[in-house]
Amino acid sequence: MKWIKRGFIAGTISSVAWFGVLVAWIKPSLKQLLSFRFWMEFPLKVMFKSLATIFPLASQVFGENGTKAMQYVLYEAGRARGKLMQEALDIDPDDARSIGRVIDFEDGVGGVKGKWVDQTKGMATKEELYCPATKELESCPEVCTCLMMAMEAGTFAGWAPRITMPKFDKLLSVGDDCCRATLKLKPVPGSEETDKEISPHANYDFPPKINMPPTVALRMAMLMGMGAARGLLKILTSGPDQPMDWYDDFRYVRGEAYTKSGKK
Repeated sequence: MKWIKRGFIAGTISSVAWFGVLVAWIKPSLKQLLSFRFWMEFPLKVMFKSLATIFPLASQVFGENGTKAMQYVLYEAGRARGKLMQEALDIDPDDARSIGRVIDFEDGVGGVKGKWVDQTKGMATKEELYCPATKELESCPEVCTCLMMAMEAGTFAGWAPRITMPKFDKLLSVGDDCCRATLKLKPVPGSEETDKEISPHANYDFPPKINMPPTVALRMAMLMGMGAARGLLKILTSGPDQPMDWYDDFRYVRGEAYTKSGKK
């Protein structure tokens, strides 16, 4: 009984100490420490700062194999959820703004705030004005443009053949006033006029948060976990050089996010 008590005390002290280390790592201001919003966003801040540390380190240590391995795990997580995501969000693969509902869903989960400024069926552009992890991503903006984009590629693979990968020409993490991403559809015979039409999903205010039924959200989380595990197993057994749709669009090049956004 005495050993159990000592173990519990030691575990509690270790947990509190580790939590303190994470808080110090994020370097919040006193105002943030007193803010309820900061503590709600704290897990996201830790996650993205961790990715912003590990992703470039993987490149330094293992070269492209390192970053491609991380991307492939997320690509497979996205591929596993793709069809369910399309069905759950009622997405029309011939409508760029409808496909943008994937971004709306993810923004709602991550606490990102933004508005759509172009909303035709052929092209949709979203300007994200607030992201809770802006500061944490300053050291590696490519977490968004390369790593998270791998998950989007996996999500779109199989049901959105006309999509081109979202292009960022602005990023909050490099000092721009927003993150601006554009979704475009490749033209097909007969689509010229319909692609110019305003999407029925157009929304000129902040899009409402998309809430999935808990059972669907749980199923999606399970599918993503299994997909990531499958990707990791594939890397361990066959190596990191695995095929990914649109890979050249999100291949990691350190510093590229700055030049794409117009920064030098």
